[in-house]
Amino acid sequence: MATDKVMATDPQSLIDIIFEQISQPPEFSPQRTIYRVPDDLRKLKESAYTPHFVSIGPLHSRDPLLDNSRVNKTKVNCVRPLIYRAAKSEKQAREIVQKCLTAMGESVAEAQNYYPEEEPATLNEVMLFLDGSFILELFYRHYDIVVLQKKKVDQIPELGIDSAVTYRTVQRDLLLLENQLPFSVLDTLFHLLTESQTDTQKGPSLIEYVLLFFHDLLRLQSIPAKVDGDTFHILHLLHKHYLPADLPVAMTSGQFMQSATDLDHAGVKFESHNAKSQLQLHNAGISPFQVEFQDPCGVKRWWFSRACFKIPTLHIDDSTELFLRNLIAFEQCCPLIKRYVTSYAFVMDRLINTAMDVDVLQKAGIVCNYLGSHKDASDLFNKLCSEVAIGDFYFSDACENAAKYSRWCWPQAVAHLRRNNFATPWAYIAFCVALVVFFSSLTTVIRNLRYIFHL
Repeated sequence: MATDKVMATDPQSLIDIIFEQISQPPEFSPQRTIYRVPDDLRKLKESAYTPHFVSIGPLHSRDPLLDNSRVNKTKVNCVRPLIYRAAKSEKQAREIVQKCLTAMGESVAEAQNYYPEEEPATLNEVMLFLDGSFILELFYRHYDIVVLQKKKVDQIPELGIDSAVTYRTVQRDLLLLENQLPFSVLDTLFHLLTESQTDTQKGPSLIEYVLLFFHDLLRLQSIPAKVDGDTFHILHLLHKHYLPADLPVAMTSGQFMQSATDLDHAGVKFESHNAKSQLQLHNAGISPFQVEFQDPCGVKRWWFSRACFKIPTLHIDDSTELFLRNLIAFEQCCPLIKRYVTSYAFVMDRLINTAMDVDVLQKAGIVCNYLGSHKDASDLFNKLCSEVAIGDFYFSDACENAAKYSRWCWPQAVAHLRRNNFATPWAYIAFCVALVVFFSSLTTVIRNLRYIFHL
């Protein structure tokens, strides 16, 4: 406002202000990596970005609905069991708590840089300690129950989780972009507790705990993720887990491509990478979101070899849209993050226009739809990329090659034949009958010609 006054009344004073500012080097603020989801994305499906039972970090710490949540109220209950995993006495427990609080106090300034500038006022060492302890205790409980005892976990009363539905919802809450804690905070607490343990037996790493915790929800393999570079938070770790070993070359814009049904009519064969196991895919450097198009080359092009679209199997359930939306929002907000998942979503949006396209991909093993109707699955992908800027597109070659292949004369002829003669079972039967009649007539003509020439 003061600057506006100067502009209106005294241009020379404004010039003085400009020279005063440029006389000092610019201050570059650290890169934020935990964001509020932009309104244009949030309005499309607010429930996909908002926590329901537990708030992590400052962005939802003042939400009255979450304050009254039984899970949020019991965060403090996780401290005692967590600390006594490492402590053997009350004295040692107090020492560990003090170490953790001191470390969290030293981490507050760094943690504040992860969040939007207007938010960190509520961030303090107690919030970091309680939220980090809650997450770690959840990881440990999941490991104790599911991995060591091989049981299905559906409730943890001490943490306010009283049913399988609540447990699933808490898992989803920890995937939200707005509900993240800096990974460095979790890592600090994890190492303080691990170093205090008298048991020298080496357990899982923090990264392995994360993957194990989300294994059932996201159908992840309990294998090491790619840990190169900094990890900002849990969502970022999972994002890195879904990247291929070698990123394809990105283009600045996407390419047009026909739907799965049209490509199927044109002779393109859809095939799932998951003829191999997910572990084999990971070891081969193949991402669960990888897309490859292989067209027949050389002499094969002139025969009956079909082009092949290879895409790993995607299980579509109640968690799929939430997870994809938050990964895409993270890519949209953070310039440091490759827009690989956004590119995958654009490819799937182009392949899936109707329920028939979902049916084609499901028969090929690329889609496993647990939502009920194929219409629900097609709606998911058709709305997923609304209000999203594609930027770098990582599957331009695959889309362009698929479009070129479907424009060749032979695939176009095959597509026309299949669309007009094999669209329904009755059309297929009619075509077969006509084919039989044609060959019968041809045989009769040949027989008559032979008879005439013999005369």
